[in-house]
Amino acid sequence: TRLSKGTSIAMTAQFFVVGSFFVRSRNLFVAVGDIVEGYVEPGMNVVVDLGNIKIGTSVSSVEVIDVTYLGKAYKGLAFGFEDPEELGFWQMLDLSDQTLFVESA
Repeated sequence: TRLSKGTSIAMTAQFFVVGSFFVRSRNLFVAVGDIVEGYVEPGMNVVVDLGNIKIGTSVSSVEVIDVTYLGKAYKGLAFGFEDPEELGFWQMLDLSDQTLFVESA
């Protein structure tokens, strides 16, 4: 299959969340889990469907999170926020056991 010049394919991934935490000093929300499909890199977009609204943000960084009590290393998707209210909104979300869909920007 040939693509015409300038055509881009949106790369997608799925990330299963087992938990989350916050780094208040850096205004970061971190979703902890596993990439179950595809590949995630900084700059990709995440949209969370809450039923009546959808919210989105972009991935600031992808980190390795060592959870020693489970003997397992998870990935952490870090999202940075300039606005403390937006960070607070993400803090209220319970994303555990949810699959996030991640797309290239």
